[in-house]
Amino acid sequence: MSLEEFLGRRYKLVKSENFNEYMKAIGIGFLSRKIGNSVRPAMILMRAGNKYTMISTTGIFTTSNTFQLGEEKWVKTEDGRRVIRTCTLEGNTLTWVERGHKLVTYVFEFTTEELKMTIMVDNVICTRIFEAIRGMEVGGYGATPHRFSQVDKK
Repeated sequence: MSLEEFLGRRYKLVKSENFNEYMKAIGIGFLSRKIGNSVRPAMILMRAGNKYTMISTTGIFTTSNTFQLGEEKWVKTEDGRRVIRTCTLEGNTLTWVERGHKLVTYVFEFTTEELKMTIMVDNVICTRIFEAIRGMEVGGYGATPHRFSQVDKK
C-alpha cells in the first residue's frame, strides 16, 4: 500500500493507551494533560506537491504540521517545545523523529479502516487508534485547515 491512498481521509480517535504517561514524559503540566486527555481529535493527511500536512482537529481547535520527507526542520510543537523534526515514509507508514530535550518518535500506520499512532519517548510507549470516518473524505489535497470545523459530525 502507498500513502497516497490515504490522503484526504479522516480518522477519529477511538482508543488511547498511555497518552497521559507520554505527556508527562515530555514535560506537559497537569492542567494541559487533563485537557489533552479529554479531547478526541480527528486526523487528516494532505499533500500539495512534495509537502505533506498532518491536520489534527477537535472541533474547538485545529493544528497542522507541514513537512517534506527527509527534511530536518525546526518546529514548535503544539505544547510549545522547539524540536528538530525529520519525517520519513515507508509504504503506508509515516515516521516523525523529534530531537529536542528528549528524543520522541511518532509512527503513523495508515490502513483503510484505521490510523494507528504509536509514540515512543524514554521508556513510554503510547498507542492511539483512530477509526476511518466514512463519507468524510476531503476532496483535493490542497484544502486548508480552517475547512475542517465539522469533523466531529458523522
